[in-house]
Amino acid sequence: MEFFNDTRHVARKPHKCEACGRTIEAGELYRRQSGKWEGDFFTRAWCCDCEAIMEYYFEHIAVESEFDYWEVQDEIADRFCHACPHGGNGDDDCEEKAVWHCQRVLNAIREVGGGGAGNTAV
Repeated sequence: MEFFNDTRHVARKPHKCEACGRTIEAGELYRRQSGKWEGDFFTRAWCCDCEAIMEYYFEHIAVESEFDYWEVQDEIADRFCHACPHGGNGDDDCEEKAVWHCQRVLNAIREVGGGGAGNTAV
């Protein structure tokens, strides 16, 4: 990675969370990352819930720095979504994107010590 910036901001205008697709509203705390990876510039914004999940993923699961949001969602669901109310037809898989804002998942992540900064002020 040629450079990397990782900051928290209070949104002055709406942004889209790259992980879940939800609109981050003005006045809401969010995480902004930008950098240059293998010659390509990138920028992304994460809402607080997704930030907590991504922090847990990088601290406890990821073996390399490259990732895919579907992979993150699947890994988190595999670890935390047993008999989850979002599961369909009695299986253990959460509905598409439901894992990103599931209080059960977020509480479990915070209990094991991951994603701790999700709701702290700038």
